[in-house]
Amino acid sequence: EPAAPPETTTKPAAPNPDDVASELERSLQRQQLWSKVSVIGARVEVRSNSCSDQAIQGPIAGAAPRLKAAGLTSLRCVEESGSVVFTRDL
Repeated sequence: EPAAPPETTTKPAAPNPDDVASELERSLQRQQLWSKVSVIGARVEVRSNSCSDQAIQGPIAGAAPRLKAAGLTSLRCVEESGSVVFTRDL
């Protein structure tokens, strides 16, 4: 009797960092938190004048698991002036 083929467990491919960043950008825009989200190395940068607005925290927290799964390690929110408002680990 032939041996059963070995079971292969394939974990799903990691999400593309740029795709996840685009999803976060669209999510922020839907809430009128106009932002530009980019991937810089292992960091996500959110450029927005809404960084100080508490409303931005929800979408960022919601996206954090997928950003981390995409291999990103931190997120930085920067005002249009260039001032870093906050940085968080993913």
